[in-house]
Amino acid sequence: MTKKEISKLFDIPLSTVNDWQKEDSSRHKLYEFLRAFPKKEYQSIKSQQKNHRLLHILNRNIDKKNAYSIKDIKRAFSQDDFNDASDSQQLIYSKFFKECDPDDLKSLVELFDLSIRDIKKIYITSPLRKLKGVREVWDKRFRIKSNEFLVTSSKDTNIPAALAHILEKRTAHV
Repeated sequence: MTKKEISKLFDIPLSTVNDWQKEDSSRHKLYEFLRAFPKKEYQSIKSQQKNHRLLHILNRNIDKKNAYSIKDIKRAFSQDDFNDASDSQQLIYSKFFKECDPDDLKSLVELFDLSIRDIKKIYITSPLRKLKGVREVWDKRFRIKSNEFLVTSSKDTNIPAALAHILEKRTAHV
């Protein structure tokens, strides 16, 4: 790898890498190792860590005998609607949207050969959108206006008519 690649990939200032390059530096051996290390191999290791992280999150707090396989996860995200999914699949969605970040979406798509559109369909039909933290992160990632959801949610839930009217006025002014 070049000095610039080392700096960029490992988020190390270029001046620091230049210091490591000096033979009297205590980090010179590290610099030589990084220079000799293939960039493609580093990227391969990095992507494996992401995939491992995703599987770890989805199988967290589940017995090993009941752990989700790649096939289970792929089948779950191949559904069209959150409500059509089994309880086990809904748990996968819940863990993904609550515990993963938008960067993990790329890993999910690559690892399981899925479509972002299919995942977005599941998210839109999911009651997880009612959770403020989930909605803020994933509406932004999927480019969904949160106002649209707030207007429709007041009609879909059992909110008293007077309160629903106030919420609709409030979102109309935004």
